[in-house]
Amino acid sequence: MWTSCFSLLLLGASGWMLDSHRRDWLRVASSTDKNKAWHFARLRYLRRMTATGAIALVGLLVGLWPLIPKHPRWILAYTGVLSLLALLILCFGFYDAFASGSYYSEKLREESTQHRQELMDLIESEHRTSSQNSQED
Repeated sequence: MWTSCFSLLLLGASGWMLDSHRRDWLRVASSTDKNKAWHFARLRYLRRMTATGAIALVGLLVGLWPLIPKHPRWILAYTGVLSLLALLILCFGFYDAFASGSYYSEKLREESTQHRQELMDLIESEHRTSSQNSQED
C-alpha cells in the first residue's frame, strides 16, 4: 500500500516538475537571443529534465516492487538500479547547484563592474561640473 502511494507521489511530483522546467525553458527560449544566458538556460533545462526523468523512473520502480520476485538476485538488481538512480539524481543536483552558483556569481560580478563604472563616470562628471563652477566664480 505504501509503495503505491509513494510511487504515485513521485510520479505526480516529477510530472509537475517536467511541466515547470518545460515552461521555464519556453519562456527563456522565446525571449532571449542565443547568448550566454540562453546557453546556461538550455544546459540547466537538460540537467533538470534528466534528473526529473530519473525521479519518475524511481517512482515507477517503487510501484513495481510488489511484482519483483523475492529472490536475492532480483532484489539485489532492483536495489542496485534504485541506488544508481538515486546517485544520478544526487549528482545532477550537485552539478546544477554548482553550475547555477558559478553562472550567477559571474553575472553578479559583471553587473557590479558595470555599476561601479557608471558610478565612477557619474563621480567624474560631477567633479568636472564642480571644477567648472568653481573656476567661473
